[in-house]
Amino acid sequence: MLNRTKISGAIIFCIFMLSFTKLTHAQETFYFNSKGSYIRVEDKALYKVRVAQNNETTTSLFQSDKNKNKWKKERLISTAEMISKGVYKVYSNGESKDKFQIRAVLDTLNIGYKVKESDENGNVFFIGEVLTLFPLIMHGKCSTFDDAGLCMANLNYLKNKCISETFPFHAFDANINELTKDPEFPGGYINFRRAIAANVKYPIAAQEGGWGGQIYIKFLINEKGEIRQITPARVDKNPLNKAGMQAISSIKEKWQPAEVNGEKVAVWHYAKITFNASPILGIR
Repeated sequence: MLNRTKISGAIIFCIFMLSFTKLTHAQETFYFNSKGSYIRVEDKALYKVRVAQNNETTTSLFQSDKNKNKWKKERLISTAEMISKGVYKVYSNGESKDKFQIRAVLDTLNIGYKVKESDENGNVFFIGEVLTLFPLIMHGKCSTFDDAGLCMANLNYLKNKCISETFPFHAFDANINELTKDPEFPGGYINFRRAIAANVKYPIAAQEGGWGGQIYIKFLINEKGEIRQITPARVDKNPLNKAGMQAISSIKEKWQPAEVNGEKVAVWHYAKITFNASPILGIR
């Protein structure tokens, strides 16, 4: 299909109702605003992603950013290869062929799909509802997972815009199924977010290297309410992980600890930290 600024509702419906075995149409362009939300009009867009089907099994995604109302030269951001019905290998540009994500269609919905994403070792890190597979436009309920398989966050999306997000607590003792009292930060959870914002620093080297986006930091709130065992929720080479860990470690206030039937217990928790940069769409 051709680039265009207005797409009829009927064609949009056809895009969403693609069969499992078909990656996308030969070519399509999607527009996004500064917050990464999917929009239909080009003049209000700051980013665009062109989806090009190379052949029956391979699709490439190209991203372009707008500067002074002009589109910059597009760059390849990811390539998807269908390996079986409804299952694709997704390679990020610049990564080696032994590092990829598996994107699997779990179900078709009235609009879009329910998908699961895992790394090259089979570790699941995302399950959610999406409008399109390429690029991955979230729309509905989504959950993200850490390297240990624990849910880091439950989110609700509307056309790729996050409209709500909650971060669950997980008991350190795997035999504990449910907490009777969640931990509490002094002044409430909004104060915890403010404490992170006050302490986080965006490394110059990361900015110059084009590193940005969102990271998740995992930490333990022990029986005394102290923050301990701070670590990236996903082990990777993202240089922003160190900055995120430093921000959490700088918080000295104690939480009111979690409880199970009046007994204080240690729990795992997560913080999402966003560093301003253009969204990398369709692959995380």
